Amino acid sequence: MDRDRFMCKVAPASSECDCWMWIASKNKKGYGMFGVKQGFKSWKIEYAHRVSYREFVGEIPQGLLVLHKCDTPSCVNPDHLFVGTNQDNCDDKWRKGRQADQIGENNGRSVLTEFDVIRIRSLNGVMERKEIAKRFNVSLPLVHKIINRRLWKHI
Repeated sequence: MDRDRFMCKVAPASSECDCWMWIASKNKKGYGMFGVKQGFKSWKIEYAHRVSYREFVGEIPQGLLVLHKCDTPSCVNPDHLFVGTNQDNCDDKWRKGRQADQIGENNGRSVLTEFDVIRIRSLNGVMERKEIAKRFNVSLPLVHKIINRRLWKHI
């Protein structure tokens, strides 16, 4: 790797923060992206923090991720990076309180609100479950799971 080309895309660490901030191309989540030459005319785009780890620390064992101690996606400081499994990454998020509560309305895939769930349960026995499903534009199995408290147990 061309270390000079890499480092010209890094802002020097400030006195408040020891992070080396990536100032070049980033993805939507703020992770730096860097082009690594693969052959004579071949290039591969990689995460900048992974490139930094390989350049300054060493090879990344197969199947492992490069994680941030500082929780700053744009940071490429090798002292802030460590390798771990996907489970290590999940555990780290929970430990640091970065994992959003994923139940109920906080689940990004939820199409119902807590009020909808209460209303669905109140309609049980008053109207047919397939009509409830139609009214709320959800599947019949979902209505069954809500009514039987296999989903939305916290309500």
